[in-house]
Amino acid sequence: MPTHSAARDNLDAERLARLHNRLDQLHDLRLRERQIQEDIDALAVALRADGASWAQIGVAVGVSPQAAHQRWSPEGKKKHNERQQQRHTLARDGSKHDIRSTTKES
Repeated sequence: MPTHSAARDNLDAERLARLHNRLDQLHDLRLRERQIQEDIDALAVALRADGASWAQIGVAVGVSPQAAHQRWSPEGKKKHNERQQQRHTLARDGSKHDIRSTTKES
């Protein structure tokens, strides 16, 4: 008959397995999100090159013409990419704790 401690350890292992699975799902979604954003960026630039106005592009993605210009014009894109890089660096450097490294050794 399993002891109370063994049953608790089993539940902890199940929770940890579910947690890791959900973290993997989150990571996969983030990768897909990045790919979708790259596709949006490329299409917005192509639409602009084909003569679409910033207002038309903004409406298509749900932002103002000014926001579309700031995001996809050559000068705006450069600034946007610099801000994104800074955010990614801060997020990476700011994360001090990886939940996967907290697994209990048996």
